[in-house]
Amino acid sequence: MQKKSVEEVLQGAEFILLTAQHGLEDMRTTPGRLRSGFANVVNWGRSVTFALPHLKNIVQDFEAWYEPEMAKLKADPIAGYMYVLRNKIVKEGESISLTNEVVIHDFQPERDFGPRPPGSVAMFVGDSEGGSGWMIKTPSGELEKYYISLRPEVASIYCSLRNPPVINGVPVDSPVELARLYLSSLERLVREARQRFHSL
Repeated sequence: MQKKSVEEVLQGAEFILLTAQHGLEDMRTTPGRLRSGFANVVNWGRSVTFALPHLKNIVQDFEAWYEPEMAKLKADPIAGYMYVLRNKIVKEGESISLTNEVVIHDFQPERDFGPRPPGSVAMFVGDSEGGSGWMIKTPSGELEKYYISLRPEVASIYCSLRNPPVINGVPVDSPVELARLYLSSLERLVREARQRFHSL
């Protein structure tokens, strides 16, 4: 097998990081993809630390830089939480368990949900993904969810992780915030790798 170049390794790590970032984007913008987006952050984020060590056989001082960086990640409660969670998802087949809290402020169904779509049988607010919308009965008799976007003035929906990591005495139980903080650490790691090794 032909040995990769430094640039190929760096581009590979950046692509994997971008894939993890798309998971966070899904969490923020796509109803019904909170848990799957979070799982992508957890899984692909960990893969960033699988990609960078390919530099070990290409550049001489890689381990002198990388080992202290890994020590920082291991000491980080967020990275540690994500590491354990990835093993549960990938190796044990566990799903991500969330607790939802819904607070209704000013809810008027006709105004806030819009016209009832064909086949709709019920409305829902704050499901297991933190989404709201219609339950649709398909021609085959199955039920599917049709998500809509509720304005914050209508309802507040807060999804939280069970047994979250604690930072400075405060639980970080929002999956979106946890994903953001985790990816921020990985972005720094990949950025520093490029700054240090790209010209070698």
